[in-house]
Amino acid sequence: MAPIAIPLRYVAAAAAVFQTASMLSTYAACVITSRCPPLPHVPTISNTWDTPPGSYLSRFSLSVVALVFTAMQFALWLPTGPLPHFRLHRVIGCFATFCLSWVGAICDETWPACRGNRPLHIGSALSFFIVYNINMLAFSFAHTGRARAAMAIPALTSTASKLRWLAFVPPVVPVDQTLLALVEWADTFLVMGWTVGVLWLQRADLTCYLFTQQPSAPLLVCSVRHITAAVLALFSGTLLVCTCLYFRAGGTSWPYISDLFVYPPADWISRWAIELAGSLAILGHFLLYLMDAASAPSSSAI
Repeated sequence: MAPIAIPLRYVAAAAAVFQTASMLSTYAACVITSRCPPLPHVPTISNTWDTPPGSYLSRFSLSVVALVFTAMQFALWLPTGPLPHFRLHRVIGCFATFCLSWVGAICDETWPACRGNRPLHIGSALSFFIVYNINMLAFSFAHTGRARAAMAIPALTSTASKLRWLAFVPPVVPVDQTLLALVEWADTFLVMGWTVGVLWLQRADLTCYLFTQQPSAPLLVCSVRHITAAVLALFSGTLLVCTCLYFRAGGTSWPYISDLFVYPPADWISRWAIELAGSLAILGHFLLYLMDAASAPSSSAI
């Protein structure tokens, strides 16, 4: 059968729209449950993820978006691009999205509904923003003319917005963080918008294909078999690690699986790994059932 083609820019745009909808949903839920202040005050994005249902939705959405943005690094950093060290920038970009995937798994409060860790949450978020900004600036200034200006302006604006972090250094921390939250929300939209914009304008010729056979010379191949193996490895590895942590913490009897994921650090690991495995499993099922039932779907490629 003929391969199914999806323009890559549509995939990136769908991920950005999904994340935007998730953020707006967690904000609305936080306000409705009176855990966040109503307008004209605005909470930080992280504050909308500290309690259910925001904590649940954020873990899932960030795992999906981190996977998509990881794949996008192979489209952004091409061997034919203007920068000679494209492989290094791919690695940097993938490290940034790896940090992003942990932001939802480790919330920034310690109460029972969250059981997070503020330094780890903030560290993961800062690592993502800083490292991703480095790539944004490198990509933007590697071009010339109007293309440079169009990409550099949001990249520089996003980088400059990091000055907001100085306001969180004691004793400067303000009581009302609305202004800082607005800058954080704008920064997040700038990062997503820049990524989608570059793929839309600079990589419009790239397409995601679903093949039943190995394609020739793709940028990235994602085999259904490899996806299945990754899901099994994530699930099995999480159970093994969390079981070891359970018995090291003094457990004396064989626990239910859910009991393994109650306290840190096992709950952080499970939130990250199980959500990621679930997102990969959804992708695997999508590839399997989208293709011709009479064929043997094996891979998607960019």
